[in-house]
Amino acid sequence: MANSNKIFNTDSLITEDWNGGYKLELDLSAKSDANDWQLDFNLPYSIQTAYGVDLIDNGNGNYSINGQNDQVNLTSGQSIKPILIVDDSGQEALKLEFDAVSVDVVTPEPEPEPMNPPAGNPGNPVNIPDSPGQPVGQQG
Repeated sequence: MANSNKIFNTDSLITEDWNGGYKLELDLSAKSDANDWQLDFNLPYSIQTAYGVDLIDNGNGNYSINGQNDQVNLTSGQSIKPILIVDDSGQEALKLEFDAVSVDVVTPEPEPEPMNPPAGNPGNPVNIPDSPGQPVGQQG
């Protein structure tokens, strides 16, 4: 079942299930730019290995994942497909539900303001009259 929050479309799929564990493939697609993103979730089992994301075990079945290397920041429409290897001790394999979300959104830099013209000059070009130079005496 696909989940949707304000930053990501998320889905998880159990691709392998064996006695004692299973392989869970995630599909995370950014709906807008996300900088230093992190997704939090609960799972009553122990995650043995994570591929494609950094995994943080917060204790009591609470986990967080965030991007690795060039996937720390995701652009709108970019998706990643991390894999988790889960130890379920022979229990039913469960998909992930991302309920608590912590994501920083990239905000574009504001456009620089045009320089204000000096006081008394409304920004019109300055005309300097063309006049003949005057000789200057030299002393050596």
